[in-house]
Parts: sequence; C-alpha cells; structure tokens
Amino acid sequence: MQPIRLDGKVAIVTGAGGGIGRAYALALARRGARLVVNDLGSSLDGRGADSAVAQAVVDEIAAAGGVAVADCNDVAAEQSARAIVERAVQVFGTIDIVVCNAGIGLNSPFDQVSFDDFRRVAGMHLFGTAGVVHAAWPQFKARGYGRVVMTTSAAAMWGVQNVSGYCAGKGAVIGLMKCLAHEGAPFGIKVNAVSPGAKTRMSAHHFDGRKGWTWRPELVEPLVTYLASDQCRHNGAILSAMGGNYARVEAMQAIGQTFDARGEVSAEDIFGHLDQIDDMVGARSMVHGHDISSIVTGRKKE
Repeated sequence: MQPIRLDGKVAIVTGAGGGIGRAYALALARRGARLVVNDLGSSLDGRGADSAVAQAVVDEIAAAGGVAVADCNDVAAEQSARAIVERAVQVFGTIDIVVCNAGIGLNSPFDQVSFDDFRRVAGMHLFGTAGVVHAAWPQFKARGYGRVVMTTSAAAMWGVQNVSGYCAGKGAVIGLMKCLAHEGAPFGIKVNAVSPGAKTRMSAHHFDGRKGWTWRPELVEPLVTYLASDQCRHNGAILSAMGGNYARVEAMQAIGQTFDARGEVSAEDIFGHLDQIDDMVGARSMVHGHDISSIVTGRKKE
C-alpha cells in the first residue's frame, strides 16, 4: 500500500489551536501539507480571543520541520471566514483542503438557554462551516479539485440533553455536507463529515472515569487525514471515529407500509400499521434525496 502523502497540498484547519483540531493540523503537516492554522482562541462558549493559541500550534509544526501560518479570524462571520481562505491563497497560492473543526458549546436545558445563545451556538457550527467552504468553493471549482471535511456529532444524530444549540448546528452540517457532495462531484470536489469522539476541553466531562488513552484526539486524526487525501474514495459520507473504532454512519429509510394513494388514508390506518412502519429490517440509505420517491415502488399496498 502506498503511503498517504499530502506534499504540495495547502490545508485550512479551523479550531486547530487545541484538542482534535491540533491533532489534525500536526498530522497533515507531518504528511507534507502546508497549513493555515485557524483558531480564534475563545472560551468554550465562544467568547473572547487569544492569538497565542493558533501561534503555539504553528510553532509546533515549524519545530518539526513543517510549514504553517496562524490565523485568528472568526469562522462564524462571513468576512472573517473569507479572510481565512484569502490568507491561504495569499501565502501559499492556492487551497486544496478545508477541515471544518471549530466549535463552541453551551450546556443548559432548552427552556433555560436564551434564544440568542441558542442561535449563536447553532449558527456558529453551521455558518462557521459554510462560510469557510463557501469562500474556498470557487478555488476548488476552478482547479477541479477539493477536499472538504466537516464535523458533525453523535449528539446531532441521536441526541444528548442540554446541548440543543450544538445538536441543531451539527445536524444542519449533515444537510449541508450531503448537498455539497452532489454539487461538488462534477468538479472533483469530495465533501464528507466526521463524527469524532475524543476527550478535549469541550468534552472532558463526558469522559469522567474512562481511560483517557482510549479517547485521545490523535485517534480521530487518521480518518480525517484519509478524507483530506487524494486516496479518499468517499463522497457524501458520515464516518465515525471514536476510541479506535471507525465506522460509516447513515440515516436509513425503512420499507414501511404503503397504502393505495388513490384512496383515503386515516390516522387510524397509521396507528394500525405502526409495527410495519417501525420495522427497520431491510432498511437502506438513499444515494440521493430524490431517491426517496422510489422507496414505495413495488411495496405491498393495503
């Protein structure tokens, strides 16, 4: 097997000042990529800024013989997100890879979080992803090449209490990723999402009592390195990386119960067929959102 190399590639990693993002940046640099290490240096809830956070990772990369520059723009603001991409192009001449990792969190029951805070957290995850990718997209299309790795979460797919804004934002990222995977395919752009599990300053409280080495951020990095490479064969996929386990994750559509669409269907009909509607045996994932219309074809009608 040929080693995966990123020589000559230019990558942006957002939220790269610590935790998983730092692991991504160091790994991509070790494999030859030139890096824009972006991190606002904010608190866990997104407030404040510290330029030393991103610079510390740049210094690590330089000490190991790599090439990187620091960037402290806020991914959640349109002009700042565009400035991140402009910095990559100004310093390195191009952009090949965008890894959207920046995130914030706020733990509070839904009825106790202000709507402004809910919107701020959810918006940061969605628009902090979309803004950087939107700015890089014309570069990718013009060159006929691009790799985008977005970040979603098990919390978005299956739910975790008291993080409604985080769940909403990470769920929205999945929809964006699926759309852009279709739009980018004709131009050699591959867009995927990673669902990571690692002990970081944001998630440390979830790992109390667990063996820390099992949940090292470095265990997420190999998957992201693959998704950022020429060898990536996935497009539009959600891939989980948790505790040394790597797996495909997809929404599935059950066979369900099909009624004769020419007749009337009542709520009582639905209630009477819940077992069939709920049965996930034979469920499958759709390749395209339009494929959902085919799922009723040839199904038993009553």
